[in-house]
Amino acid sequence: MKNNTDKSDKTNWHRLWGLMVAPLFERLNCEVTVELDLSVKVQLLDMLVVTRQEPISFDGVNPDYYEGFENLNEHNLISFKSFNESFNMEALEEFYGHFTNYKKMGTVPRS
Repeated sequence: MKNNTDKSDKTNWHRLWGLMVAPLFERLNCEVTVELDLSVKVQLLDMLVVTRQEPISFDGVNPDYYEGFENLNEHNLISFKSFNESFNMEALEEFYGHFTNYKKMGTVPRS
């Protein structure tokens, strides 16, 4: 039986999750980038979802797949944490750093 704290698991769960969820957003007519590098030192954002001009339609999509994503903004930065990780203060600061870097790229309208 494998120990949950065993660090020998080399599976890139963030990329795998992004590749699994990306088709949902593409089906909703969104543009998706998985593991976008927003830093000088490699530090990847798990997923960026940018909605297109057309309204999002959930017709024909099982609600179990999009629960929690019903009210997307134009630009959506998404972080994924596995069972072995927690969304703690350090993760929040890293995520805020991704948001700040993304905003500095000029892709988000300034408020």
